[in-house]
Amino acid sequence: MLASITRLNPRLGSFSEALAAYRAASLKTCLSKLHGLDSVPASILRARALLRLGDAEAATAALSGFHDRDLNRSDQGEIAMLQGVAQYRLDNKDQSRDLSRDAFVYSSLSTNPALEAEVEFYRGLAALGEDSLEEAIASCYRGLEIAEDHCRPPKNDSTIPLGHVAARICELLAVIASSDGRYRDA
Repeated sequence: MLASITRLNPRLGSFSEALAAYRAASLKTCLSKLHGLDSVPASILRARALLRLGDAEAATAALSGFHDRDLNRSDQGEIAMLQGVAQYRLDNKDQSRDLSRDAFVYSSLSTNPALEAEVEFYRGLAALGEDSLEEAIASCYRGLEIAEDHCRPPKNDSTIPLGHVAARICELLAVIASSDGRYRDA
């Protein structure tokens, strides 16, 4: 028999490794790389991965506890946006709308065009879910306008690059056009 038990300590991943895994859609790897990291960006990325895995409750939990921290406008906007998405998926539509308004204000005050465009994407998606096609289309076009105004070489300072957000907005506009029977517009 062994005289002692060896306990293995997991190797902590880095935020950049987790972000690379997230962008590669390796969400479980992303979450494992985030294990033990407690920064605001790590919590935001954890919530994004959990939302993509369909666990809105866990995403909400990952974003809790930021009320006493000094956050910049971009972080406040991203947290509000992700909480709004989670609440929408949990069928708390009123709370989701309030958080979406907060995300809009914070993202407008930030200097992060990718976040601003992504907030518009989610506002459009929520409007589409509530059968408000005009509002959904308007949000999509606002998001594309933001993307076009800030067209420059891609940077890796955002979780979701601006070009990816613009592509998601175009995809949503195509869904709207095709659902309306305008297949050639899609």
